[in-house]
Amino acid sequence: MRRPLSCGVSFVWLAFLVDAHENLPVDVLGHKAPLSGGTGERNWHEMTTSRWSDQLDSREGSGANRDTGARCLSLRGGSSRPMHHDLKSPITYITDCKDENGKGRLKARLATLFPGNSISFVGVSSDYEAAINLVDIVDAYEGRPGIILANVARREGEARKSKWPNGPPFGWLKVDQIDIFTTIDGYIVSLLQQMKGSAFSIDLYEIPATVPHMGLSAERQAHVINTQFRSFDYLPLLAAQLVDAKPLPVSRTMASVPHMPLALCWVDSFGNCKTNILPELAGFQVGSEVVVKVEQQRQFVFPCFNRLKDVPDHRVAIIIGSSGLGSQ
Repeated sequence: MRRPLSCGVSFVWLAFLVDAHENLPVDVLGHKAPLSGGTGERNWHEMTTSRWSDQLDSREGSGANRDTGARCLSLRGGSSRPMHHDLKSPITYITDCKDENGKGRLKARLATLFPGNSISFVGVSSDYEAAINLVDIVDAYEGRPGIILANVARREGEARKSKWPNGPPFGWLKVDQIDIFTTIDGYIVSLLQQMKGSAFSIDLYEIPATVPHMGLSAERQAHVINTQFRSFDYLPLLAAQLVDAKPLPVSRTMASVPHMPLALCWVDSFGNCKTNILPELAGFQVGSEVVVKVEQQRQFVFPCFNRLKDVPDHRVAIIIGSSGLGSQ
């Protein structure tokens, strides 16, 4: 169901009612959307190289640790909330490990750690795609208890290789009754923070510091610490132990989440392009027109329509899509 403009939270779509469409890098409303064109696999977005490490703050202890500035690990656990295991809360895994082998292994591991819980997968190619899907899954849970795992951890490129020793760390945050376990590089949680309207604080659990507290054998510890498939060997285990209130050391806390630029975030199976732009920001009004810039060199003027059925055939137009969060 498409939400009305008055709700103010659904995103603008570019509706393509044509036989075929091109993958166009789009700079919407003059704001840079770092997109790259391509064929075959739809990979429009370059992963951000923003310096998350500059925004990570070690949690300080008290007494001597605070006076000397020594780093101290704090423990988190002991939640009084009903366990997700007991509630059989739904689990959604948003991941760029989206081939059949990867999905099968991830589902088998989650089913082992969360017997009886329903498990769904959303395959993505970038943190932009993960961001809009995270918002949509939180919205789909309708305020009920749930678990979301999100993993986008590209490792190619010198910037990424020098930034993290083996991919970005994983963090845990709670949004209402939902526990979210995610990699923290890029904009995965940025759009959700914008929609919720409050700053997130994310506890990070670095693998070498956390694994020794998980009750694993020495052999298993060594495997998890050195694994290349961290979203399989580590992230599901981290989620299972934390929702079971097992105290694990918090390596550090990320006190701020970067702002996500306006961007094209998803192309659906019909060729409609979903953006992260709210109607009021785009100046959306049925019967008016919106200017969309492409690569700072070209711009297009698209008309605004109320619904998909109102868009003339073989026309590109803007409508308010179904993605968004609640009815705020």
